[in-house]
Amino acid sequence: MIVGHASRVTCLNSVEQNYLIDQGWVTPDHVEVVSHGVPPEFFLKERPPRQARTLLFVGQWLPMKGATYLRDGFVELAHGHPDIRLICAGTLASAEAVLTDFPPVVRSRVQVVPRLARLALVDLYQDADIMVAPSLYEGFGVALVEAMAARLPIVTTRVGVAADALTDGESALIIPTRHAPSIVREVDRLLADPALRERLGEAAADAAQHYREAAAVTDLADRLMRVARTRDS
Repeated sequence: MIVGHASRVTCLNSVEQNYLIDQGWVTPDHVEVVSHGVPPEFFLKERPPRQARTLLFVGQWLPMKGATYLRDGFVELAHGHPDIRLICAGTLASAEAVLTDFPPVVRSRVQVVPRLARLALVDLYQDADIMVAPSLYEGFGVALVEAMAARLPIVTTRVGVAADALTDGESALIIPTRHAPSIVREVDRLLADPALRERLGEAAADAAQHYREAAAVTDLADRLMRVARTRDS
């Protein structure tokens, strides 16, 4: 999403910002990245160690969200890990429609929550062990920051806020878009390595502090004040 007023433009991530600059549509001093904020309820103080078995995907069940690659990756993972399961939340598509995309042999291990209030996600993040976000494109990606706040180890593509907030191997495992084998490889790594899960989750939580709701509101107010000063000058 890109919003502009007169000679000032705001966007949701640095990829959009750089694209606007590269196209010559704005100069660097006339475009700013404005982030969404996450309510304090999403910030988990600690994540008790346990065996990882629950993957979480949060988003509409659409090709743009990488649903096809998530499905293919989970089918292979389910074959190698008899106790693994997948929760798909906020799909907007019905449970029947989502489950139909999976082969019958794994459907009993996929839970679909088509709609839920945003704060109802808090429990899902706490119950999950690994967040998988294979989107092809995101403007921002609030669900990713919510997962960061919940100290989840994350497998994601470098789109939206991931490009600005996460570093491969330090605070997340970054994979190419449209590549199910990478989902399998990185989830396998996390399933086998509790220390890696903990380290990535802690680093993601540290990065999420910048996106606390109060901090984001303050940052937005500061940016709007700069825009107003620009207009008045």
